[in-house]
Amino acid sequence: FGIPQCEFTLYLPNAITPSHQDGLNDYFQLTNHDDIGQCTVYIYDRQGNLVYSSNDKYFKWDGRVKGKLHRNVIYNYAIYYTNRFGRELNAKGSLLVM
Repeated sequence: FGIPQCEFTLYLPNAITPSHQDGLNDYFQLTNHDDIGQCTVYIYDRQGNLVYSSNDKYFKWDGRVKGKLHRNVIYNYAIYYTNRFGRELNAKGSLLVM
Protein backbone atom coordinates (compact mmCIF):
# COMPACT_ATOMS: atom_id res chain seq x y z
CA PHE A 1 0.00 0.00 0.00
CA GLY A 2 1.17 3.49 -0.76
CA ILE A 3 0.40 6.79 0.81
CA PRO A 4 -2.98 8.06 -0.41
CA GLN A 5 -2.86 11.11 -2.63
CA CYS A 6 -4.94 13.75 -0.88
CA GLU A 7 -6.37 16.51 -3.00
CA PHE A 8 -5.81 20.09 -2.02
CA THR A 9 -7.58 23.30 -2.82
CA LEU A 10 -6.05 26.26 -4.58
CA TYR A 11 -6.50 29.37 -2.50
CA LEU A 12 -7.21 32.25 -4.84
CA PRO A 13 -8.89 35.57 -4.12
CA ASN A 14 -12.06 36.52 -5.98
CA ALA A 15 -11.26 40.22 -5.56
CA ILE A 16 -8.10 42.30 -5.18
CA THR A 17 -7.57 45.92 -4.15
CA PRO A 18 -4.26 46.98 -5.71
CA SER A 19 -5.23 50.65 -5.56
CA HIS A 20 -5.07 50.60 -1.74
CA GLN A 21 -1.49 49.23 -1.46
CA ASP A 22 -2.09 48.30 2.19
CA GLY A 23 -0.51 44.85 1.94
CA LEU A 24 -3.90 43.11 1.96
CA ASN A 25 -5.28 41.63 -1.25
CA ASP A 26 -2.98 43.74 -3.42
CA TYR A 27 -2.22 40.87 -5.83
CA PHE A 28 -3.85 37.92 -7.53
CA GLN A 29 -1.53 35.08 -6.58
CA LEU A 30 -1.34 31.54 -5.27
CA THR A 31 -0.75 31.09 -1.57
CA ASN A 32 -0.01 27.35 -1.39
CA HIS A 33 3.03 27.12 -3.68
CA ASP A 34 4.50 24.04 -1.99
CA ASP A 35 1.62 21.84 -3.16
CA ILE A 36 2.07 22.79 -6.81
CA GLY A 37 4.57 21.49 -9.35
CA GLN A 38 4.21 23.39 -12.60
CA CYS A 39 1.73 26.18 -13.16
CA THR A 40 0.48 28.31 -16.03
CA VAL A 41 -2.00 31.13 -15.49
CA TYR A 42 -4.01 33.09 -18.06
CA ILE A 43 -6.12 36.16 -17.27
CA TYR A 44 -8.66 37.51 -19.77
CA ASP A 45 -10.77 40.63 -19.95
CA ARG A 46 -14.53 40.46 -20.51
CA GLN A 47 -14.03 40.50 -24.29
CA GLY A 48 -11.81 37.42 -24.11
CA ASN A 49 -8.52 39.24 -24.71
CA LEU A 50 -5.52 37.82 -22.90
CA VAL A 51 -4.25 40.53 -20.53
CA TYR A 52 -1.77 38.53 -18.41
CA SER A 53 -0.04 35.16 -18.46
CA SER A 54 2.73 33.48 -16.51
CA ASN A 55 4.43 30.10 -16.23
CA ASP A 56 5.70 30.87 -12.72
CA LYS A 57 3.84 29.42 -9.73
CA TYR A 58 5.02 32.46 -7.75
CA PHE A 59 3.22 34.88 -10.10
CA LYS A 60 1.77 38.11 -8.66
CA TRP A 61 -0.62 40.10 -10.84
CA ASP A 62 -1.49 43.60 -9.65
CA GLY A 63 -4.47 44.09 -11.97
CA ARG A 64 -2.62 46.28 -14.44
CA VAL A 65 -3.24 45.92 -18.15
CA LYS A 66 -0.59 47.53 -20.37
CA GLY A 67 0.67 49.41 -17.31
CA LYS A 68 -2.70 50.89 -16.37
CA LEU A 69 -4.90 49.91 -13.43
CA HIS A 70 -8.58 49.62 -14.31
CA ARG A 71 -10.75 49.61 -11.18
CA ASN A 72 -14.10 47.86 -10.76
CA VAL A 73 -13.43 45.47 -13.64
CA ILE A 74 -14.06 41.73 -13.68
CA TYR A 75 -11.51 39.43 -15.30
CA ASN A 76 -11.64 35.69 -15.93
CA TYR A 77 -8.75 33.36 -15.23
CA ALA A 78 -7.68 29.83 -16.08
CA ILE A 79 -4.89 28.11 -14.18
CA TYR A 80 -3.39 24.83 -15.36
CA TYR A 81 -1.12 23.12 -12.85
CA THR A 82 0.28 19.86 -11.59
CA ASN A 83 0.04 18.83 -7.97
CA ARG A 84 3.04 17.49 -6.10
CA PHE A 85 2.21 13.99 -7.36
CA GLY A 86 2.30 15.12 -11.01
CA ARG A 87 -1.47 15.00 -11.57
CA GLU A 88 -2.66 17.63 -14.06
CA LEU A 89 -5.44 19.87 -12.75
CA ASN A 90 -7.02 23.20 -13.58
CA ALA A 91 -9.01 25.98 -11.97
CA LYS A 92 -11.17 28.63 -13.61
CA GLY A 93 -13.00 31.59 -12.19
CA SER A 94 -13.50 35.30 -12.12
CA LEU A 95 -11.69 38.09 -10.33
CA LEU A 96 -12.82 41.60 -9.45
CA VAL A 97 -10.13 44.30 -9.45
CA MET A 98 -11.30 47.06 -7.14
